[in-house]
Order: sequence, then C-alpha cells, then structure tokens
Amino acid sequence: MTLRDDVARAAVQGMRVKQTELEYRWRRVVPAAMARAREGQPELPERTRVRYCVLGLAPAEASLLVDEPILGAWFDAALTSLGPRGPALARRLCHWLTAELIRRVPTKQLSSAKVAPAALADLVRMLEAAEVSAPAAQQILDLLVVEGGVPGGIAAREGLVLEDDDAALTAAIVGVLRGYPQQVAQYRAGKAALWGYLIGRVMQALRGRTDPRRVHKLLVVALHSPPPGDDTT
Repeated sequence: MTLRDDVARAAVQGMRVKQTELEYRWRRVVPAAMARAREGQPELPERTRVRYCVLGLAPAEASLLVDEPILGAWFDAALTSLGPRGPALARRLCHWLTAELIRRVPTKQLSSAKVAPAALADLVRMLEAAEVSAPAAQQILDLLVVEGGVPGGIAAREGLVLEDDDAALTAAIVGVLRGYPQQVAQYRAGKAALWGYLIGRVMQALRGRTDPRRVHKLLVVALHSPPPGDDTT
C-alpha cells in the first residue's frame, strides 16, 4: 500500500494498494544474462590475488601484481603467451618481470617498452628448457630492452645458445682434471671450496655455452672417479 501524510488532518491516508507483480516492476534475471554481464566487469582485486596464488606465486608476489595494475596486466599477457606451465614456470616469469625487467624499464614505461610480454615469456621458456644459461638470459634481456625482437633470434645472433655436445663437455672436464692436478687433488682431499673454481674452469673452456646443470652432474662423477690415466681399482 502507498501512503501519504494528510497534514491538515494530522493523519496518514492510504492511496492505493499494489496488487500485481507488474506494479512492482518485477523482472526475472536469466542466468545467461548474468554471466554475460559478469564477463564485461573487471576482475576484483581479491579474486585476482587468489588466482595468482593458485598459479603458484607467493602472497607477496601476488600482492605486488595486484597493487600495480600495469605489472598485473603485463604478467597476464606474458602468461598467456607462455602456454602450458606449472607453478615453477609461473614463479620464474614473475621473477623475471618484477626483479629483472623492472630494473631495466620503469613500471610506468612498460606499456611503451620495446620488449613485449610474449618476448619475456619466450625468454623464460628458453631458460627453463636449458636452451640458454642464466647469464646469457640477462644479456638477451638487455638487448630486448634496447632493440626489441625475439629472444631466439638474439641468442642465435650473439652465440648464446647452449650447445648439447656431450663429447665436447667430456673433453673439457678431462682437460680441467689434467690441467689443474693440484686443485683437483685438494678438492678430493676435502677442500670443497675449490668446487666453484673447477666448475668455472670447465665453463670457461666451453665458453659458457653448456648448461651448468650438465657440467655439475658430469663433473661430480669425474671428481669421484679415479684420476684420468689411473687404471687401478
């Protein structure tokens, strides 16, 4: 019922009674229409934060992307280009965006940067697949920021693609074992600090073009085997 004040009579007077649904302008909302309406709305910050955490990001990383919309949009674009990925790859992409790229390009300039989200995603994929080393990836990113382009092309042009040559790797390790007998003997005697030195000599012999993880694996085996030329067991 609709009411009104009758000031002259100091009373409330009834006007009319709404008897049907139409008088209330009642309208049924179709679920499909609701879904279409939601699609046009931006994602709420808390929902975005949860989505990033589900991807595998740490809460602090997720909050940084949410608090900086430009970073979040850039990350989402790169993530789409990355394709199938697990939590480790998503975290690595976030690191290269928020720790590496931002050191080279201020956040507010990302939208006009020469390096594209797809290029950063491709660089992270190459690093994960051991196609380039971490130092090489840094060099590639430097060049992407300056000139744009694609990481694979830059890596090939600059000779930064890791070589998958077991024979060359084995020869380099044997060469280091024979070329630095004193350091090898000290390491085998328990001086673990020399590990980095020996790894460095092998990588130097290979001009840094071999996956350090493969060098690590084979050098461990070599250092715990009899010295080259020693046939005793």
